[in-house]
Amino acid sequence: MAFVIIFTSILGLMYGYVGWRLMSTAGIPSPWNYVAWGVIVFFWLSVPIRFVFWFRGYSSTLVDWFAWLAFLGLAFFSILFVLFLTRDIIWLLILLGGKLLALMQGTKGAEAAKSIPMDPAKRRLILNVINAGILGVTGAYIGWGISTAKSRIRVKKIDIRVPNLPKEFNGYTILQVTDIHVGPTIKKKFVERIVEIVRDLRPDLLAMTGDLVDGSVESLREDVAPLAELDIPHGKYFVTGNHEYYSGVSAWVAHIRDELGFRVLNNEHVVLKKGKGHIILAGVTDLESRNMDPENASDPQKAIRGASEESYKILLAHQPRSIFKAAEAGFDLQLSGHTHGGQFFPWNLVVGLFQPFVKGLHKYENTDIYVCTGVGYWGPPVRIGVPPQVTLLKLVRE
Repeated sequence: MAFVIIFTSILGLMYGYVGWRLMSTAGIPSPWNYVAWGVIVFFWLSVPIRFVFWFRGYSSTLVDWFAWLAFLGLAFFSILFVLFLTRDIIWLLILLGGKLLALMQGTKGAEAAKSIPMDPAKRRLILNVINAGILGVTGAYIGWGISTAKSRIRVKKIDIRVPNLPKEFNGYTILQVTDIHVGPTIKKKFVERIVEIVRDLRPDLLAMTGDLVDGSVESLREDVAPLAELDIPHGKYFVTGNHEYYSGVSAWVAHIRDELGFRVLNNEHVVLKKGKGHIILAGVTDLESRNMDPENASDPQKAIRGASEESYKILLAHQPRSIFKAAEAGFDLQLSGHTHGGQFFPWNLVVGLFQPFVKGLHKYENTDIYVCTGVGYWGPPVRIGVPPQVTLLKLVRE
């Protein structure tokens, strides 16, 4: 409850600031100014109301449309907030710069600055023109982001070079799919597009690294059903993301295992064999599990227990932050998602504050980590600079 109050309050400040900066110069006559403020308040409250629907498991076409409005409003107002704040800072710097210049010119400069009257009408006109420009740019930006989020799913191909990789696994392919976020704005047709890509790529193994859903099994059963049709030579594997914990993790783990045919790796590993060679594939629960399911808290050490130390060891872990414990446990490679590559400005400025790696291939101590930017999105149906993608990783013997 405390989180909801804090979150709603922060949103209120953001939406209120945007409304104030728009309305203070617009000169909208009564009662239309009250209508405009009512629209702003509606969009503000729509976000926490959407979360109430989600956590209580409410689902219908009307609820889905409401989610579209809430999330588009969130994108629109978050971008407007940054642009208006930037505008006001620049405006303030200009005013302060003018006064500083006058002071530097001495008494005559100060008197000259005072003698120039401030024309309120001209100032309002300038601000309204700037406001209109900001609204137009924001609208175009969000339109571009929606188009990108719903565009063709790209396939990124990465070679992972492995010293002493068993020769039988040279060229072995792992397709990583992450962060689909099936829910109010991502439905069955999008999942079917992913299934077609998986079939075309024909990987040796499919690794799904969490955040499959945003909603209950009952409401999304049919939307995720196409994943059951996939038949992968060395199997399809799944680890939980934080959104599975928000959506009923026990029910989803059972459904993903029993109905969709995935092996769910909950702090455990399997030995992948090919001829005389073998490698280790392990998976951990999401870091959120420590708060919502302490008995199954994420534990890379437990996941690798009993495995041969000489084996090449791969860890599936939803959040990049798992890399610290993964390196301690001796994993050679970690595959993660969660970040969406930042998804879009200004959210991309925040992700790096919470995760050590946001996208791409990196190395931490002796462990490689690859962070996929994901195929879906969370919240606003917007992606800028990070189009939807899956990643085909190929193990290459050195």
